[in-house]
Formats: sequence, structure tokens, C-alpha cells
Amino acid sequence: MGRGRHPRPIQGLAVFSIRALVAIVLSVTATRGWSQNIVDSPDRYRKDVAGARAQPEFDPLGIPLAGMIVHPDVAIITGYNSNVFSRSQSIVSDGNVVVKPSLKADGDWQRYALGLQAEGTLTRFFTLREQDSDEYRVEGSGSIDLNERLSMRSSVEYARQVEARGTSGNRLLTGEPVYFDRFAASIAGKYKSGRFAIEAVLAYRQLRYPAVQIDAETEIDQRFRDSDGIGGRLTILYAVGPAMTVLGQVVADRTENPHQIYCCTREANGLAALGGFRFDSGGRMVGQVALGYRRREFGDPAQRPLNGLTYDVRVEWYPRPLFTFSVTADRKVQNSGLFRSNEALVDTQTLRVDYELLRNFLIAVSGSHETTTYRSVSTRTNLKTVSLRATYTPRRALQCALFATGRFNRSNRADVASGYDGYQLGFSAKVRL
Repeated sequence: MGRGRHPRPIQGLAVFSIRALVAIVLSVTATRGWSQNIVDSPDRYRKDVAGARAQPEFDPLGIPLAGMIVHPDVAIITGYNSNVFSRSQSIVSDGNVVVKPSLKADGDWQRYALGLQAEGTLTRFFTLREQDSDEYRVEGSGSIDLNERLSMRSSVEYARQVEARGTSGNRLLTGEPVYFDRFAASIAGKYKSGRFAIEAVLAYRQLRYPAVQIDAETEIDQRFRDSDGIGGRLTILYAVGPAMTVLGQVVADRTENPHQIYCCTREANGLAALGGFRFDSGGRMVGQVALGYRRREFGDPAQRPLNGLTYDVRVEWYPRPLFTFSVTADRKVQNSGLFRSNEALVDTQTLRVDYELLRNFLIAVSGSHETTTYRSVSTRTNLKTVSLRATYTPRRALQCALFATGRFNRSNRADVASGYDGYQLGFSAKVRL
């Protein structure tokens, strides 16, 4: 969280309650990063570039409350989905309306800071009413500078969300939406002394999947996907110069299914070691490149260990003040939506370009390639996604956007994971305070 100027905290019970909540959040702790998939990089390495730059003339001012700045807003989105079920045959399209209320509060008190956020997503289809969904997420985060060398941060999150169709987590071609409940918690710290720095993250995550209603008489049990897990990451850095830092990283995790009937098929222990560097070439290019080896063992003796290369690449390039180019590439192990495959190995590469046509008019174009491998069933999918979003902010209280997304998926085994093509179009209007 930034160190912007905020009104002086008022005295009394409200301030005491807010600051007490900081301590509670820091002690409970959480982050959305996870085990070998922990990625806690910021949305942007720099905040003064296209796509992240503050626009004082158009940014909402918020409401001062108990030393914090509160930002309530609500977005109304109308859209069209050409392939609602992500199928290759019997394709069904429909339009929908989405209402997204949210509330965000940020406070900064010199040595420590607090962030609170709550949001909902209410989706209603025009014809396919069984696809209507209600989602929500609440999150609290905190950070504290204990001294000049040591800082800590944390967050706690609870959410009920829908697993997108046609992804590694949802290969169902019919039925109601696939919901999951997520609770995530972690604590992170950083210690810096001279050229050396140490970063540590400890995380816990719990996932629960309710049964999916296929039709009036058929229900699919999703408990095989439930998981409880704990993971951690330790990174050691050494600055070899003002623009370059080398790093070594170790990541470990353990995941279990809480139900005895599935205890072995979804039990896993993971370990990864990576080495690489972080760089900042005078503000024109900044990022991290890490390469390493991963091993994952499973509780089911019939499942052979997963061994091989792992990588994490995040680079931003600012060729001109109004352009930002972002490149990311990583390999992750994700919770599989297929009963016969206890994991999904996902490789993702993404390129994004942000262009500030005007101070209040931003264009974002992105393309990604995602390969998902299900070893147990010898299945691989290749998903290519292209997106365009144009955002216009005529005044502080109103932000409008047009967006279009195309998805093109291919599979070597259509009987296990269907290939499909589809696109989504839409318009959103957001009222902000």
C-alpha cells in the first residue's frame, strides 16, 4: 500500500477499533499465493507507468473514515457469451447482466498500514437462468515496518466463487455452475542487511467444492477436489550491483483431502528449488527471471512422482512514458477438475500492452497461451486467449469500458477435455466514490 497523504486519524473508539483490527489481521495472516504456486509480485513493479499511473484529475477521492480512505463503487456489466458451456458441439450462446458492488478501505499510519476489501458478483443470464450465479469475496491485509531492516505483511481472505468453464478446474459441459469456497491465510516477512535480503512466506489454504447439479435427477459429488494445505517459500537475495540482484529460492508444500475416501488419491508433497535474478535497468525495464527443478510425490502409490523443470518469469518494459509491455511465464501445479487425474500441470505465457491514449483513456491488449497436462489420463489441452479492453473515465465518479475476449482451445482427447472456440463481448459502467 502506498504512503499517500491521508487525513489525521480521529481520536476515540473508531480509531482504536481500526488499529486493533490491524493487529488481529497481522496475527491471523494470509496471502493468496500458494505453495509452489506462490506469486506475490505487485500488479505493477512501478506505479508511475501506463496501466498503473495515478490520475489525480480523474481518480475518486474516497470518503475519510477513522483515519482510512473508503472507496465504495458498483459496476453494471452487460455482455454476450458465444459459447457458455465451452463445447465443441451443441454450442449454446446467451447474454447476461452482471452487477458488481465493492467496498475498499485503505489506511496508513507511518509504520503500519491496513487494507480491507469486500466485493460481490451477481450474474444473471437472459435465457439460461440455471447458469445464474452469486459470488463474493472479503479480504483483510496488513503490513508493519518493525524497524529499518525488518518488515512484515499479511492478509486473510474468504471467498465463494465460480470455476470458469473450459479451464483446468472445470471440464463439465453441462449442469449448473461449479462453485468453490476458499479460505486462505499467510504471513510474509522481509529482512534486509547491506547487500543481503531474506524473504519468507508461510501460507495456508482450504478449498471446498459443493456438489454440482447436472439436472433435476443428477448430482455430481465434488468432494474429491476438497483440499487442506500448507506451504512456504524462502528466498535469499544478494545485490551484485545497483541494477542486479541474484536469488536462490526454496518452496515446499503439503496438500491433503479431508475426506477418508479420497485421502490418498489427492494427497501430495511438493518441493522446488529455483535460482535466478531480479533487475531494474534504470527504470526502463524491471523484472525477475527464475529457473529450477520441481518434485511432487503423491499419496497414491500408483501415481508416479512429478519431476521436472519449473520457472517463473515476470518482466516489464517501458519504452515510452505512455506504453507498458508486460511478459509473464510460469509453470504451476493446480487442483484438477477431473476425477481420474489428481493434478493438472499448467504452463502459461502472457504478453500484455497498456497504452494511455489520453490521461483518462486507456487501451489494454493481451494474448496468452496456456498448456494443461493431465498425466494420469494422457491428456493435454492448448488454450489461446486474446483480449482487448478500452477504459474511459469521463469524471471521477464514472468509469466506462468496452471489452472483447476470444478463446480457442484444442485437446488431444476430446472424450476427456473438450476443445472449443468462443468469444465474449461486453460493456461496463462503474460508479465510484
